[in-house]
Amino acid sequence: MISIIVVGHNSKKDLGGCFDSISESTYKKYKTIYVDCGSSDGSANFARENFPKIQVLEESNLGYAGGNNVGIREALKQKSDYIFILNPDTIVDKNCLKNLMSKARPDTILQPIILLYKNGRKTNLINTTGNYLNFLGFGCCRDYLKENRETESREIAFPSGAALFAPSEIFQKVGGFDEDFFMYLEDLDFGFRARKSGFNARLVPSAKIYHKYSFSQNKLKFYHAEKNRLAFLLKNFSLKYLLLITPIFFINEFFVVLYSLASGQIVAKFSSYGYVLREFKKLQSGRKGIGREGLVKKFIGPKLILGTPSLLFFVWSVVLAVYWFIIYIFI
Repeated sequence: MISIIVVGHNSKKDLGGCFDSISESTYKKYKTIYVDCGSSDGSANFARENFPKIQVLEESNLGYAGGNNVGIREALKQKSDYIFILNPDTIVDKNCLKNLMSKARPDTILQPIILLYKNGRKTNLINTTGNYLNFLGFGCCRDYLKENRETESREIAFPSGAALFAPSEIFQKVGGFDEDFFMYLEDLDFGFRARKSGFNARLVPSAKIYHKYSFSQNKLKFYHAEKNRLAFLLKNFSLKYLLLITPIFFINEFFVVLYSLASGQIVAKFSSYGYVLREFKKLQSGRKGIGREGLVKKFIGPKLILGTPSLLFFVWSVVLAVYWFIIYIFI
């Protein structure tokens, strides 16, 4: 049995399309759990009235991480064999579940290929073929906006939380999402911890999800993305690794501060530093598997993906690549 977990916050406009697409799946051994996180748009009542077979759980706004953990705990209580984490603004291809199950393994997290859903229609443009981790903690969507030509299942670095399929046993051993992250990078943190615990991740291109995604940023998103990036580094990496990246890290932070100043997000950036200072002791005491970067270093790299390339960005990318090449052998 698969437990499909959908977490929403004021997501009423997307729920109908998501739940309808799930109901059309050719694979029928599933149950959908909808976790509503403090919506004010009537999402929970909409789900109950229009999709009575769906289990609806109402919570305060726990964020993406906390909301999914509520669903994960419920799925484990019901002894589900697999858990499928799914964004509410997605459309599930009818053969997605069937094709994921055909590749299911007890030691592997699977991600369907996530394509873009734009202007009310499905496209063949890639949202992500898995998450990519820059060695300074930036998470990126691999192959974003490329035409989909994927045919074979292959290993990926880390799965995207927009559509993440895993045996329940992996959640039991690794734990759920870090609720202190609230939103952004919590999927990367989970995937990284799973990797360090010896689990694998693969892309299944025959399983397709269409995501109503478009890149956007505001001060709140920037704050969470930056504070979680710093927290991710501190809680997951050894002191040796942190010392190795220190010189280039602080140069990069200077550029990030300049960007935040130019974009009117300087308060959000310094608030992220404030968070790390307040929670520093907790981040250090909660670290697990420290010193095992060797298990995952092949999935980390120097590449940065930004929306608007420039000559300065190109030069900085070269600097990062050279620096990573130098420190790689010491990790």
